[in-house]
Amino acid sequence: MAKVTTLADEHHILRFVPYARCEKDANDNVIGFLPEAFELREGEEYLSAAWLEYFDAADRAGRCAEAMIALKAQPAPKVGAKARFALGNVGEIRGACREHRQSVRISHEPVTDFDSHASVRQFQGASLELLALLATNTWSEMLLPPNAKAVP
Repeated sequence: MAKVTTLADEHHILRFVPYARCEKDANDNVIGFLPEAFELREGEEYLSAAWLEYFDAADRAGRCAEAMIALKAQPAPKVGAKARFALGNVGEIRGACREHRQSVRISHEPVTDFDSHASVRQFQGASLELLALLATNTWSEMLLPPNAKAVP
């Protein structure tokens, strides 16, 4: 089993957000994330992400690009051109969860073919208010996938 390491508050994690869980304007342009982007799906035990500081790139943009490649290489879900990625600071995510009586554990947990894998555990029963906070304030920085297309 791979070594599990708790991530430091100053670190960042990147989460894939499918187009269907993105907030859109009247013209279907993606303008943010829906709270559902951070909701556990049925059968999930934790939120999955990529740990940005795992990568050796010289700058943040390079680490973000490497993290997107790692997430895109996963068998599911498929990262479409209209999808987005949400970048969040570990300490801010923990703090937002703590405000809503959620004591989450954010760890680097490498899995097969995904060495930068990170998880947000103990995130059961998140309220809509917490999910909205994560979507709009905490995990709100949006990145476009490398194959991004303009949304009609």
